[in-house]
Amino acid sequence: MKLEIDAADHAGRRHGRAQSLLRAGRGVRLEDEQAAVLSEAYERLGRLLGAFQAFCDAREIALVVALFPQRFQVQPADWRQTVVKYGLKESAFDLEAPGRRILELCRASRTTCIDPTDAMRRRHEWSGRSLYLPRGDMHWNALGHEAFGDAVEPLLHPLAARARQRCCG
Repeated sequence: MKLEIDAADHAGRRHGRAQSLLRAGRGVRLEDEQAAVLSEAYERLGRLLGAFQAFCDAREIALVVALFPQRFQVQPADWRQTVVKYGLKESAFDLEAPGRRILELCRASRTTCIDPTDAMRRRHEWSGRSLYLPRGDMHWNALGHEAFGDAVEPLLHPLAARARQRCCG
């Protein structure tokens, strides 16, 4: 993926055939060919969600998709470290774009989608502690699992109650 690294690096090349997809919700600036690959991946995901939803509907199963936020979406210091370590141009990224795109695909397929990102971010800010394993690992630690559970629990209870009502009266 070709990212805008630094304005000076691109001064003589301007975007040429590159196209900005930030406004389209893709989150980074990509070459046309790469943008097409990413667009196709999202289209496939949308079709897959639709197929899963149809399968579940036919069997009266509640399908729920949960987003699992990356550490740099939850903990600003991790994003700052990533930007510095890889020499990224911060303004070329929209960290929320992938989640928004997945939420849109879920809405289009009538699939319930839970996004705990804001709740996990608030937990990190409140506690001042990491929600992820050390050394840049993207997996949650115990506090991260707790934060995720606390964020999704109130949203899952009504779904579970409806499922019990359907099956058990």
